[in-house]
Amino acid sequence: MKCDNHSFLTCLDWREICDGKVNCLDGGDDEKYCVELEMNKCEENEYQCRNECKIQTVKDCPPAFIAPTFPIWDGHVRFGYFSNKTSIKIFGYEPDFVCYNKELCPFLIPTFTLDNHTCLHTNRLNLTSSDTVYDIFRACNPLFQNDNESICLHPTTVRCLRTNKCIPTRRTMDGFADCYNAFDESIAANSCALNDKHRFQCTSEQKCLSLLLVDDGKAQCIGGEDEPLLDGIAITIDHLPFSSFCDNWVDIVSIENETDETHCEQWPCVNPYTRCNGAWQCPKGIDEINCSSSFQCPANHHPCLSPQSRKMDCLHINRIEDGIIDCLGSTDERSHCRLQQPENEFMRYRCWNDTKCTSITRACDDCDKSNEFDQICDRRQPFFHKSSSSFPPVQPSLLIHKQTQNDMITTEKISAIEHNNDPRLWLCNKGFVILVGKNETEQCLCPESYYGDLCQYQNQRVSLTIRLRQENLRNINVIGVIIRLVDHTGFVHSYDQITYKSVISCNSKYMMHFLYQNRPKDMMKNYTIYIDAYDKVNLAYLTSWIFLVNFLFMPVNRMSAQLIIPAKQDCHLLCSDKYLKSLTNDNTQSCRCSNWMNLLSTIPYKCDCSSDSICVGFKNNRSICLCPLNKTGPRCYLNSVCQMNNTCMNNGICVPHDSRQSLTNFTCVCPDGFSGELCEKADIRIDLLFPNVEAPQSLLVHFINVVPRSFTGGKTEPIQVTMFKKILFNEKTITLHMSLPFHLVFVEFKNMYYLIILQHEYTPSVDFSTQISPSQRCRHIRELDQVIADYPHLRRVKYYHDICQNHSDLTCFHDNYTFMCLCTQERQANCFHFNFTMTYDCKGQNDCQNDGRCFQDHPHCPKQKMCVCQECFYGDKCQRTTKHSGLSLDSILGYHIIPYVSLTQQSSPIQISITLATLILITGLISGILSNLTFQVKVTRKTGCGFYLLTSSITSILVVICFYIKLWILILSQMKAITQQSFLLFNCTSIEFILRFLLATTDWLHAFVTIERFFVVFLGIRFNKAKSRRLAKIIIFLIIVLTAASLIHDPVHRRLIDDTEEQRTWCLVEFTSKVETYNRFINIFHFIIPFAVNFILVIGIMIITARQRSSAQRNVTFQQQLKRQFGQHKHLILSSILLIILALPRLITSFLPNCMKTPKE
Repeated sequence: MKCDNHSFLTCLDWREICDGKVNCLDGGDDEKYCVELEMNKCEENEYQCRNECKIQTVKDCPPAFIAPTFPIWDGHVRFGYFSNKTSIKIFGYEPDFVCYNKELCPFLIPTFTLDNHTCLHTNRLNLTSSDTVYDIFRACNPLFQNDNESICLHPTTVRCLRTNKCIPTRRTMDGFADCYNAFDESIAANSCALNDKHRFQCTSEQKCLSLLLVDDGKAQCIGGEDEPLLDGIAITIDHLPFSSFCDNWVDIVSIENETDETHCEQWPCVNPYTRCNGAWQCPKGIDEINCSSSFQCPANHHPCLSPQSRKMDCLHINRIEDGIIDCLGSTDERSHCRLQQPENEFMRYRCWNDTKCTSITRACDDCDKSNEFDQICDRRQPFFHKSSSSFPPVQPSLLIHKQTQNDMITTEKISAIEHNNDPRLWLCNKGFVILVGKNETEQCLCPESYYGDLCQYQNQRVSLTIRLRQENLRNINVIGVIIRLVDHTGFVHSYDQITYKSVISCNSKYMMHFLYQNRPKDMMKNYTIYIDAYDKVNLAYLTSWIFLVNFLFMPVNRMSAQLIIPAKQDCHLLCSDKYLKSLTNDNTQSCRCSNWMNLLSTIPYKCDCSSDSICVGFKNNRSICLCPLNKTGPRCYLNSVCQMNNTCMNNGICVPHDSRQSLTNFTCVCPDGFSGELCEKADIRIDLLFPNVEAPQSLLVHFINVVPRSFTGGKTEPIQVTMFKKILFNEKTITLHMSLPFHLVFVEFKNMYYLIILQHEYTPSVDFSTQISPSQRCRHIRELDQVIADYPHLRRVKYYHDICQNHSDLTCFHDNYTFMCLCTQERQANCFHFNFTMTYDCKGQNDCQNDGRCFQDHPHCPKQKMCVCQECFYGDKCQRTTKHSGLSLDSILGYHIIPYVSLTQQSSPIQISITLATLILITGLISGILSNLTFQVKVTRKTGCGFYLLTSSITSILVVICFYIKLWILILSQMKAITQQSFLLFNCTSIEFILRFLLATTDWLHAFVTIERFFVVFLGIRFNKAKSRRLAKIIIFLIIVLTAASLIHDPVHRRLIDDTEEQRTWCLVEFTSKVETYNRFINIFHFIIPFAVNFILVIGIMIITARQRSSAQRNVTFQQQLKRQFGQHKHLILSSILLIILALPRLITSFLPNCMKTPKE
């Protein structure tokens, strides 16, 4: 930005825009429109950054007292210096005094005035090493001071106390005091009203801190929970290793008079952490007896430097601390230091072979480091897993055929000559000096963001930072991403492309600069960042993102985004003006149209990319090409290193590096089960069986890597990596692969933990075969000792050794709070911190529906992602439910059918089902055909009953045929023998509807047979057979039409669902609540009404017949006739009851009150 400061024209850096300092005195253009920036609110899925850069004012000691003469901060703050004073500035170039507008800073007390300016000596500001003059005057910033009350009433602002200054709420509790007396950094600012998920909420008070204030060495919460350690003292037990308990050093803040050193009576002095660690921490040094060292002693002896022979000897433990010095340096009498410095309780360590006493914390600094006996720098031992027996036995991995090639392409490293003192290094600002020609003329090679003969000017540009995530988390994923800066006319100003490897590059940030075609940019145009993603393996289009460039007055627009690449892209946009309009929407995710370029530009272009690549746009009459992995170059005509010499093994995918950086380097993306630079390493394989425990639907596998002890410090707590695994139906053995090193493996399901592997030394590329055994379950301490479990967390840890001693068969246990413990062979507890409170939200990317829990195996770079559903829900996203859907043949038999397995190898339920269905088909066909042949005879159709029964015989044949077809289609589709989606969809929407229709039609036909029989008996000789035949044909037609119409909602609500995890395709019906109510009603109607008609009218027939005969035969009473009629027509009642019994299961399954909770159910 051009800027006039009254003395000369200058060009401001973009970071000097909206920084609170007025640099342009011709109107303050560098500080215009800043309120618009401040009031900009981020979206729900965005994180608010606080950008602040400071410039230094160079003191040049002019004769005037104020320099420069114009304000350098907030339009009123001026720096002043005393020309007759020489002083050494402790904290940099701070001025001698500061002049300011006292109305903007009423809380400051001035010390003098100068040229009508109110001034204050700098030493009165009480600056510290972390403060600057700008920090003090930040509270005077007039940017948010206003007389417009509506701004302060805005929900995104907060008023500074006793002022008319209102600041954005995001500036509260961010470590910068924007209000007088730091009101915005106090609890009164109500920082938790933001409901910002990116803030840390104090548990001890109502404060929500910016993440910059967490773990910064200064406690902001009153309880200190934002700082895990303060001055080396832990705040909570979560940051205190198990080895720190009862070691005579207080390492945690007292909580209700309880520390790590109280109630230690039951804590054994000799334990895995004090044993053989080189320091005497127990009486007479019994913790260092019988330890292996360079000088071996007999049992119960300590090494001792003999005063007589001046050689190393051994001294029995009974002569230790007996008051007699037997060893040089009185190492056997450690009480020496107590006598030497009785007043200093910390000086209790005596250096070996030395009279010097020091504190144990200073031993490494004060004692001779060349002596092995003084190497006790880190007295806190890390978790040590080798004190427990290893299991199961390691099985060598089978030899794996690997593709190998002898020749390798090597990249030579170009040697660089350092000229640190060459003044030409600083000639080109941000660029590089290049020497041209024989005369070595100096020229500057500028980066894309700078220009000028000395690279002194910054280009107007869009600086974009992106991080990619992928829903489809397979290893073999290589994504090509094209990014373009486009104006509203469709002109491409600049572009870039990157290759994203989903696992290798998942945590990488990509920073790019996009320049405008002309300098300066055209402010009358709208600019958009357009991003397309493609699969680089097959060049298939995946998705797109659109970002509008806001705040065009800024010379540099900084933008950042985290982009989620969906597993499937469902495009609905049409290639029309509506799509062009979407380009102007802010942060709109959309799909790319195949001929979008024709709409964005009226200039015809011809793609000149290679035939095996794709053209994704044009820039300056040249094509923007996306190359396959085996091609490179701007037009994809050159063979890449992956085409010339692919050395990736075991079907790994070779991905060449950016051709602008290297033509010879590449990366191998490895398939599951392999790792290494060339995919040459086989991962560890674990076969897990469930012999005595019911296999769950899913489980968590925790891999623990025990970090070896290091004298250089650093993390010593074991590293926990969690993997998630779904278990398919009838799966008794699951296989896991792990490429990372580990020593312990725990399996978690149903809130229970099992230790399945313990190996002392990590061995890569081996196989383990282990099982879930009840004896390996890590029990909760509440199951083991109720008294200890009721103690507070900090106290009960001291009794964990007792738990191992009191339960001889115990392998491991946990407190479900912070510690997982192993029981050593000496029956002592050996514990480490374990994460029992994993948050199942996939780090805010939880796309599981219906309250499903989302699991991913890495917080930032997940390979696996899984949804664990609540009861009654299923599907890879828990998007499907079994509530009120009733049981069908699919849900009963579906999970028993094994995909990709031949029919003869299917499970016994499938074999039995096929056998029974075949018998039903044969029986039904024989019965139906014979019935049909019977009623084909004309004499049987003298009345309407013959037509009803003839139609019923046809529907009965169709029922058994449709049922048999449905069974076979279900079996073949689940076996993956039938995969055509259109056929499966037709079957899904039709076959179930046809079955319901035929069964309901048959029931109604039988009911009308009974109705006609009733009228025959009731009317007697008045019954008209001809009329009954005509009426039967009409009724049959109405039954067919009305029954079909009443069930038409069923195929309308049926869907074909692909379950990618189970590798199955399901035909499902999902009703809305109203349709579900109607479906229940229609089921009852088609079931109850025909049965009731049959039952009631049969009884009516018997009663009418009995009355008629009792009237004709007066010697027989009505009761006797009724009894005879019951005997003659009981088959009608039994048939009605039999029909209801056969149909009852269908009705029951459609009205089950509970859902199908699991596939096994």
